[in-house]
Amino acid sequence: MNASIPARGLRVLCAASALTLLVAPGLAQDTIGDGFAETASQPTPVAFASYDTLPSGERVVFDGQNIDLYDAAGVFVMNLATLPGFVFNSFVEADPSSTFAIVGESSNGDVFRVALDGSGYTTLATLVFNYDAVFEDANHVLVSAATCGGFNCGNDIVRLDTTTGATDFLAHVDGPSGPVALADDGSLFYATVDTTIPDNTDIISWTQAQLNSGSSLDESDASVLHAGLRAAASLEICPEYGNVFLAESVFGDTSRILEFDADSGDQVDVVVESLSYLTKIELVEDAGIGHFHAYQPADGVFMHYNNGDIVTVRPQRPVASISQIGSAVTVTVTGAKPNAAMLVVYTPLNFYEPNSVTTILGGTGFQFHAMTSPLSRLRRSGPFYQPTDATGTGSFSYFDPGNIAGTLAFQALIMDESGTPIGSSDSLLN
Repeated sequence: MNASIPARGLRVLCAASALTLLVAPGLAQDTIGDGFAETASQPTPVAFASYDTLPSGERVVFDGQNIDLYDAAGVFVMNLATLPGFVFNSFVEADPSSTFAIVGESSNGDVFRVALDGSGYTTLATLVFNYDAVFEDANHVLVSAATCGGFNCGNDIVRLDTTTGATDFLAHVDGPSGPVALADDGSLFYATVDTTIPDNTDIISWTQAQLNSGSSLDESDASVLHAGLRAAASLEICPEYGNVFLAESVFGDTSRILEFDADSGDQVDVVVESLSYLTKIELVEDAGIGHFHAYQPADGVFMHYNNGDIVTVRPQRPVASISQIGSAVTVTVTGAKPNAAMLVVYTPLNFYEPNSVTTILGGTGFQFHAMTSPLSRLRRSGPFYQPTDATGTGSFSYFDPGNIAGTLAFQALIMDESGTPIGSSDSLLN
């Protein structure tokens, strides 16, 4: 039996049931968390296929026999490779230069290198029951594979040379195969899968130094980021901020995408709740500023996730507006965190530029995407934070004797319930 089956959601044994779950009439839509918004959705090019999205938006798709390239709209571009017969697909990971992809299948355990220009493919290695992979550098991937060949004999982390196919066994963990992700500092994160207990997933990590030490590692060598989760299917790390995202895929129950603080391991957000089975999450850097976190700019980092369709989720930044009745002026912010707080700041217009600048608030590590103004020229609107209501709306009012209009720019710093900064609104002029 495929050791990756529990984490993949009984891909083989329950394919028909999973399909029924995904397309059942009347199925409720996914719930997107506060501070995020679904911005697009499209069918996967091939149902139950593995894929990876390139920076161009094109996707490399492996359906178990054909490895194809599709454009960002899901239109077929060309065939990259065709295997002799059908196998169960595991993963697709494109290299950082979008020159080739590493593709795994779990029937025979073969791992392929596939040229993205259509010039062919080669078999790099055989890693039995391979499940997931992540590029460590331009020439190596770290592969999660149950190379012992059994259902209850554990899972290995293997370094694979993408040119020669040479392998180096780095770590062994209990349980079926789980997903992997790599942090900017070279730490490898892994989500365990334990079929013997209900809350069966821990997110653990090994440092780059440990991976390069030559020692045979196991779970006792790893740090635990968060424990007691459910049914890990996919793991990702925000490229800008480092927070960790896990897709819990629970067959027949609510699946979730969760965000965890990279330092404390605390759960930060529930990004998605779904009655569908979640099979892949991707975090993609866009052209703007910001990271994938609630209440951030939408054009910094966004998420794709798969619930049968490929869904795009972006942060939803709160919106500020201004109104005046007589001499009473009110700055209103909508889309902030409900039942929390905000702090309105302002700057003289001659110090303001509409482009944002990223400022790290001292002691918090929080990225405040502020209107461009010297920090010495930013002023707070009052001695206290302004509360937000159950809809995430808050306001601040001030008196204009007739000489303030047109001289100030405003922005709101968004807080959570504890007063910790988590985002910012857009800016506006009075």
